[in-house]
Amino acid sequence: MKVPHASVIFGFCMASAFVCAFAFAVVFQLTLPSTDAAYPVTLAHVFDDTLVNVSAIIGAVAFGIFSFPFVFFALRKTRPAISAPVILSTVLLEILLATPFIGYGAIAGALLVLVGVCVYFATRKDSRSG
Repeated sequence: MKVPHASVIFGFCMASAFVCAFAFAVVFQLTLPSTDAAYPVTLAHVFDDTLVNVSAIIGAVAFGIFSFPFVFFALRKTRPAISAPVILSTVLLEILLATPFIGYGAIAGALLVLVGVCVYFATRKDSRSG
């Protein structure tokens, strides 16, 4: 039985949102200044904090649902197995590079990068070749 294209893309959006939320929380924790009260917390204990845990889950679900229409529009004529990893790696790269410098602003930056990559895939001439 073939899985519908929209279901695959929605699953990708949700899984990617959780990966990005985890990456953001880890990078944010690693780059805290030593004067911050949460500084001595080890990475093993980052997700023990209920606020971090709940915020990451709620944020991941919200961003996964929010990103689905953009990603679906961009990937509707492409093979997701080829283009989806490009989208995820581009957004992750932005999170890893921007979070140490702009903190929470990296969330807005990730959304801008996501929209930019989606526009790229949506406007490519040879969109079937991946």
